[in-house]
Amino acid sequence: MADRSPFSWNLAIAEYARNGHHARALEIFRAMALEGVAPDRVSCIAILDAFASLGDLSQGEFFHRTVCEASGLGSDVVVATAVLTMYNRCGSVSHARRAFDAMVVRNVVSWSAMIAAYAQRGHPGDALELFVRMDHEGVKANAITFVSVLDACASMRAIALGKSIHERIVADGLLGDDVILGNTIVNMYGKCGEVDLAREVFERMEAKNAVTWNTMIAACSRHDRYKEAFALLGEMDLDGLRPNKITLVSVIDACAWMQSIVRGRIVHEIVAGEGLESDNTVANALVNLYGKCGKLRAARHALEGIETRDKISWTTLLAAYARHGHGKRAIAVIKRMDHEGVKLDSFTFVNLLESCVAIAALALGEEIHDRLAESGIELDPVLQTALVDMYGKCGNPDAARRAFDRMSDVRDVTVWNALLAAYVLRDQGKETLGIFARMSLQGVAPDAVTFLSILDACASLAALGLGRLTHSRMLERGLFDRQAVASADLLTTSVINMYAKCGSLADAKAEFAKARRARASDVVAWSAMVAAYSQFGLSEEALRCFYSMQQEGVKPDSVSFVSAIAGCSHSGLVREAVAFFTSLRHDHGIAPTEAHFACLVDLLSRAGWIREAEALMRRAPLGAHHSTWMTLLSACRTYGDLERARRVAARLASLRSGSAYSLLASVFCLSRKWDDVRNARQSLVERGFITQPGCSWIEINNRVYEFFAGDDRLLPREEEIFAELERLCVEIRKAGYERDPIKKVHDHGEQEKKFLLSYHSEKVAVVFGLISTPEGTPLRIVKNIGVCQDCHEVIKCISEVADRVITLRDDRSFHQFSHGSCSCKYPIR
Repeated sequence: MADRSPFSWNLAIAEYARNGHHARALEIFRAMALEGVAPDRVSCIAILDAFASLGDLSQGEFFHRTVCEASGLGSDVVVATAVLTMYNRCGSVSHARRAFDAMVVRNVVSWSAMIAAYAQRGHPGDALELFVRMDHEGVKANAITFVSVLDACASMRAIALGKSIHERIVADGLLGDDVILGNTIVNMYGKCGEVDLAREVFERMEAKNAVTWNTMIAACSRHDRYKEAFALLGEMDLDGLRPNKITLVSVIDACAWMQSIVRGRIVHEIVAGEGLESDNTVANALVNLYGKCGKLRAARHALEGIETRDKISWTTLLAAYARHGHGKRAIAVIKRMDHEGVKLDSFTFVNLLESCVAIAALALGEEIHDRLAESGIELDPVLQTALVDMYGKCGNPDAARRAFDRMSDVRDVTVWNALLAAYVLRDQGKETLGIFARMSLQGVAPDAVTFLSILDACASLAALGLGRLTHSRMLERGLFDRQAVASADLLTTSVINMYAKCGSLADAKAEFAKARRARASDVVAWSAMVAAYSQFGLSEEALRCFYSMQQEGVKPDSVSFVSAIAGCSHSGLVREAVAFFTSLRHDHGIAPTEAHFACLVDLLSRAGWIREAEALMRRAPLGAHHSTWMTLLSACRTYGDLERARRVAARLASLRSGSAYSLLASVFCLSRKWDDVRNARQSLVERGFITQPGCSWIEINNRVYEFFAGDDRLLPREEEIFAELERLCVEIRKAGYERDPIKKVHDHGEQEKKFLLSYHSEKVAVVFGLISTPEGTPLRIVKNIGVCQDCHEVIKCISEVADRVITLRDDRSFHQFSHGSCSCKYPIR
């Protein structure tokens, strides 16, 4: 080789590099350097390409500094562009930018290379900024430039700029049969959510390759157009192109999201035909498909077909078992993973805990927590938050609190939100507000998710003052700006719901009107407003709102129909409610849920159609819920249907309901069946049932007070409460009421008075409100269970003699007491 000319040396280097023999090219370059032969432009570019392919940044930088610059070749625009490209391929955008800025002369290739570096390395904003500068400097972009710019637009979801670039490409005549450019346009529209525009470009492309089809299928799958993604697979076959594993994974994922086992099995046959069943990526997608469709045996079979199972394979099967409540199998998989040397990591446990949340599998979540403790994995903030979230959403806020308290002092807003949600989900509004106060004291700034929980807490307590303060804070923070806050519409709906549940229908209507003007009233907001009217017994307004929603082009969902049927219940509109129930499936394709059955049963029961209500309950999916049977039992008490009451109580006993025996005792009591009363109460004792204690809340000066049935140990202003009771007794007699609803309290001694008064918590809350607020102030009380007939009569009388408007929200509706009457029209349960 010593006799070779410089041309021969450089040619050999270039040929080796061009054929992928980069290490050999570098060997020849070093030999050439020892012979004192200087590199030319061709060999410089070849060596830079070799360093880039090997990812050797330090040697590449050394070559740039000592050879390219020293020889003067660095000023050559082609070599300088190769240097820039080498730095990019070695992963250093900053080095690439320094090389770009040092260039004396730049052409469209060097501009395009730098824009590509930014786009490829996760700096789309810098790529677009540089493209604008390129335009200003009068450098005309080519197809390669536009590919990188469109990729940057896709990353930033910059649809407006993407459309303008597309228009320039068409105007410059660059598209034609350029498949790469066409694919990039389809990808840009797909990632920006403009699937119809993506499909339009796709259909007009003169030439398509596998990437084109994969890009279009992925766009459909990503934006919930799963059937379209599946159909494209068939069209691809008709176009003479075989699907590759990227195609098949996209279509399998679409089938999984649809939970379409039939389509999934068709794709599985194609996978088998292509010999891809043992491919990890494809097989993992199949495991996920069968797992989501509940075909766990098929999921296991798909996993067993993988030659080298990875962590994703096992985790996918594990999540499938957890999602479908197969706790023992999930634990068995964890043991087998350990046996095969597959280590569970933090990410795996987070996924498992999320699967427990999906099916509220508390027992499995606790077992996974135990396994986590045994694994020795460090509890990072993400995993700790997942634990708090799992316990909270599975109904154990106290365990969530313990997991929270075990965390380090550094707790971000996400974990605080998980803890707040844990208590909100259990309707423990007072505890939620206490946690929020602690969060504020520790200097953690609330976000939109935080305020959702606080609004729900205010709603559960009917804490209107606190709700208004919370609303004001949200306005100050600009959380209703739809351009800046993704959840602005959801927050608006939560505010409407909060005002409605706090008894301020006027505020709810005002916020809803603002949302309509801003075109932010989606189906959730409409449903909240229908529910608000329903809760206040304003059936005509509820149904008018329901019809207006449809007239404005908003399609009602399952929740909307629950609210509409509930609205009918308050006015006994049986025919209308049955019509809504029937149209659910026939006209809207919505399967009736337990909530729909419960609302209709409640209506039929209140209207005295007890036989029809019982027949309907037996058609309910998975059998009627405990609360629905309780509604029917209450109707049996109201209408004196003793035999049906026995039958319903027996059914409730199988659901282990202590409340059923208490209510059954009251049925027999009203019918003077004293032996049956004793038997019902004896059953309550023998079976060890504990009925849910009554609890009421009232907000005074932005502070929430809580009262429990039969518990006066922590009764605030106790003496004043009983003094006010005595005064009310006198006033009621003076008013000329023939029946004194508080007489049974008045005629007893002090201890008996205290017991009888405090036995039902709403009475205490009302009297406390009277002595704690100025005359004429409306009172708002919330009770966790239904108000009884006795308390209902008492509060009616109090509203007359005290001249107060008293709003009481129990577990199903509002009662607005004023001038001795109540807004409700049907018998109290």
